[in-house]
Formats: sequence, structure tokens, C-alpha cells
Amino acid sequence: MDKFPFNVAKRIQFISITGRPDTTEFGGIHLRYDRFPFDYDTLIMTRLDEVVTLSKIEIDSLSNLIYNVSYAGNKVKFPLARCFEPLNGILFFDKNNKVFECIQLSFECNKFRTKYKNTGLGALCTTKMERLKKMFLKLGIKSGTSYR
Repeated sequence: MDKFPFNVAKRIQFISITGRPDTTEFGGIHLRYDRFPFDYDTLIMTRLDEVVTLSKIEIDSLSNLIYNVSYAGNKVKFPLARCFEPLNGILFFDKNNKVFECIQLSFECNKFRTKYKNTGLGALCTTKMERLKKMFLKLGIKSGTSYR
């Protein structure tokens, strides 16, 4: 794959972080911070609940889903979800075994966030998010892949 971040990645992992929300209480209101456990640019792996390293075939399936699946029908506007609770992610590791890109996923809200603007999930549609969620489930990632 010659597109970023696949062209740089030496290893790709699916993760979940459910069960360890970083929250603080302020006047009875819970404020949620970024759930992904980073210490500056270093991911704290011991704070992840589930981690699966993708095989070459799984990486090919993932890149095919991201770059070749899109909605071909009439364009429909969906109401924007106001939530974003990333419980899952796709980690891209470089040759030095450092996470250089992370796609944070919120399957419940059908949203994602990336570190770099040129990284993404291609043309986003609910079908793509559902297929991505099925990939997580197939690889044994249960946390964050079922709606509450």
C-alpha cells in the first residue's frame, strides 16, 4: 500500500480502551478528556484493554475497506452526532516501534479522529463504519464494538 499511513507502518494494531475513562468531576459534572492514554507522544500500552496485531492479509482488508468502499447512491445528509467517545482505535507503528498515527474510533457516534489531517477513513459512510466494526469483532475486540 503506497498511501499514508500504510506506506510507513511496520505494524498495525486494533485496540480498545473501554473501562478506563479519564474523567474528572467539576461541580457534579463529569468532564471527559481524551480517552487515549498517551504520555506526550508515547502510548501507554498497559492502559489498553484489548490489543490485536493485524496480519498482512488483515492489513490488506483494512486498506481496501478504507480506500475502496464508499457510498455510491444519492447523497443523504445525516444529522451530526454531537458525541465523540473513542473506545477503539487503529495504531500505526513505525520502524522504531513508536506509534506515529492513531485513528480514534467511536462506533456508537459513527465518528473518528486522527493525528494528521491527511489520514482518514476515505469517504465515510455508515456501511464503512459497520464493516470496520465487524473487522474489530472478527479479530476478537469486544469492548467498544457493541452499543450501550
